[in-house]
Amino acid sequence: MKSKARGEHPASNRSMPSDVIKEIVKMEGSEKDLQPYLDRLPVGVIQLDRDGSVIQYNYFESLMSGLNPIQVLGKNFFTEVAPCTTVNGFYEQFKRAVEREDLDITFDLYFAFPSGPRQVQIRLAYSNISKMVWCIVTDQEKTAVNR
Repeated sequence: MKSKARGEHPASNRSMPSDVIKEIVKMEGSEKDLQPYLDRLPVGVIQLDRDGSVIQYNYFESLMSGLNPIQVLGKNFFTEVAPCTTVNGFYEQFKRAVEREDLDITFDLYFAFPSGPRQVQIRLAYSNISKMVWCIVTDQEKTAVNR
């Protein structure tokens, strides 16, 4: 049996759904537990409530951040988990999504992960089903290496 490199995501060879947000929102409307699906995605996924508290935090995001989901669930993402996100418009985009109850925006961010800073792409999308914001984090540096 071939072993995985340390920190390698178990789904790294799977193809990602063309629109992760649509898949997540579709599943949100069902009674299914989202966490197993989220943990198989090769991108970071964070669900934030209207106040910015972390509701969901997937396996890939845990690998990138070095934080165990148990450490972050229920904490405010912007003040307790990733205070660096209060800059560069990240927090402003989140507030706008909550106020308007509508947003789907993608932007690049140089993120200061504990394991070292890296270029990521952030997608914030508001869900009308859960009334929460989904944050999809794509590691641009890892993606560039895998192309």
